Amino acid sequence: MDEYCPSCQSPVDVAAKFCGECGYGLQHAAFNAGLQASKNSVLTTAPPPSTLKGAANAQPTTVVARMLCPGMVISDRIEIQARLKDGGLNSVWRGIDRHLKGMPCAVKVVGYNPGADAAELYQLKSMLSKEADTLLALKPHPHICRLLAFLTDDALGVQCLVMEYIPGPDLLTYLQQYRASNPTQSGLPAQEVIAHGIALCDALAHLHNAPTPIIFRDIKPDNIIRRDVDQQIVLVDFGIARPSNSATARLYASKDFAAPEQLAMDDAEPSADIYAAGSTLYYLLSGVSHRQRSPGEYARLRTEQRDLYAIIDKATNADARKRYTDAREMRQALEQLHDGRLAAPGASTMTPAPRARPTTRSQAATVPNGAIPPRTVMVDAGGQGHYRTIGEALARCPAGFTILVRSGTYKESLMIDRTVRIEGAGDRDSVRIEAARGPAVTAMSRDVTIVNLTLVGPPTTAYAVDIPQGNALLQSCAITSHTASCIAVHGRDAAPTLQHCEIEGRSPDASGVIFYDSAQGTVRDCRVIGRARSVIAILGQARPHLYRCRIAGGAGSGILIAQGSGGKVEECIVEGHAKYGIFIAEGSAPAIYSCVVRGNKEGIFIKSDSAGTRIVNSESSNNSRRNIECEPSLEMVIDEATRLKSKEKRWW
Repeated sequence: MDEYCPSCQSPVDVAAKFCGECGYGLQHAAFNAGLQASKNSVLTTAPPPSTLKGAANAQPTTVVARMLCPGMVISDRIEIQARLKDGGLNSVWRGIDRHLKGMPCAVKVVGYNPGADAAELYQLKSMLSKEADTLLALKPHPHICRLLAFLTDDALGVQCLVMEYIPGPDLLTYLQQYRASNPTQSGLPAQEVIAHGIALCDALAHLHNAPTPIIFRDIKPDNIIRRDVDQQIVLVDFGIARPSNSATARLYASKDFAAPEQLAMDDAEPSADIYAAGSTLYYLLSGVSHRQRSPGEYARLRTEQRDLYAIIDKATNADARKRYTDAREMRQALEQLHDGRLAAPGASTMTPAPRARPTTRSQAATVPNGAIPPRTVMVDAGGQGHYRTIGEALARCPAGFTILVRSGTYKESLMIDRTVRIEGAGDRDSVRIEAARGPAVTAMSRDVTIVNLTLVGPPTTAYAVDIPQGNALLQSCAITSHTASCIAVHGRDAAPTLQHCEIEGRSPDASGVIFYDSAQGTVRDCRVIGRARSVIAILGQARPHLYRCRIAGGAGSGILIAQGSGGKVEECIVEGHAKYGIFIAEGSAPAIYSCVVRGNKEGIFIKSDSAGTRIVNSESSNNSRRNIECEPSLEMVIDEATRLKSKEKRWW
């Protein structure tokens, strides 16, 4: 379904974030407006404070409204499909997002039921609004559930959080399933508990070190989902999570996992989350609450289990001052145990080895069976390696490992949150990662290296590679997409390097690379092809560096630079585009050095109010119409060498 851009009136898809013609921001503006409108609705439709003060003795007010059921549509956007979890007036449903082409989502709903108490309902809606505030304040993290929208539907009488849908059981259910299939085991294997503990500590470190620190306050197995696609964990249900300087939501914490100071109604600090994390790990390992442990039980355990219990004991010390100082310290202890005590899961013959530099591409491609370098594991879809899937290797290997991937097609969506090198150990085209739903790769770590792989985006609307933060390196990879941008780089903390890659969007909706939300990064020696209205889009004050790239085949512009963006385009060839080679929108200020812009309908177009632009020693020639078009007042942004090389056609 197409709508029209409010800026240039070009047709745009309803799910698009930016206009492909002029770069105008679409989805973000609508989302923020809808969010503010729904939050205002909470305040204006709530009962007055006097009603709340007297609620205990007053006659409850009832509201008659329709019950929520499958098939209903919230705010003309979210179609409800099935109930996932019931909490009375607060329930969680599976749904699909019609604005995002039917993408599955989880919907946490607070709504009017016949006979509902208005004061209680107001409190529940206030809590839901605060939960939305908490999630909106967070940067994306692979182990934290993402908020997609915050909606109010007055006709149905409901308010809801729309979150990403994560197929998989919570850890409480997963433990029960594991024990049912392994009757002699009371808990999960130590290796798996350590891997989940590392990921949980990483999520807590992200919360505790946010610009406004967040305390989760309710860490427990049923608030942690084990994702089916890669066995990684995701923290969900931020219902009582609050900034550290806010009033404590102590009465809602689970007594089996909460810290003593929380149960004593003292203010919760980050150390309370560390205590709850330790309690959760104990439960996963033993199947019972840590408060039920028996004297002398550690003497019967193997060495690695005793060491793991020692970490748990420190985390769950009754004296908060004697716990780990922060989540990062606890994660480090778990990683050292994993690295120093335990062999790589699924490879009991491997022995711990000193840290070594990652293998080079030439080394990886010629590694024979049985000669795997130190701190390296092999993934083989046929079962001839340490793991059959890349996701399993990521879940079980500590930071700093190299994962070699043998030829095969891996139907996976990888969330990478630690230092790791993933490298194809064969011909690039024969080592394929094909995503089914989300991106093939979401790179979140400061130090991720991906080499010699073919990455294919999903059939649904999602990027093939999503980089919301960190300094990922993608080298000698082939990245393709049929539905959305091949690569998305967004956020001021994102600064990846794409080097010697073949990037191709294969449908009218699939661009090559999009930078937005103040992102940076380098695209070097890459070939970028797209069928969308822009092959490379630089939007939302982004500042990337494009160097020695060949950019071809767009239905609109080769390079679109808009919304106050800039950066540098250097020694690039931009050719064969249906409209502009380079389109510089109003207010943007890139630097174009030594580029060749040829064979397009129009060469370089510079809109007004782009005086900060610089075009130096470049050639725009052999374009169907104008080679350079700009207002006379902007002639000074083009140097003399560029004028001479582009002189055979008039400028404007």
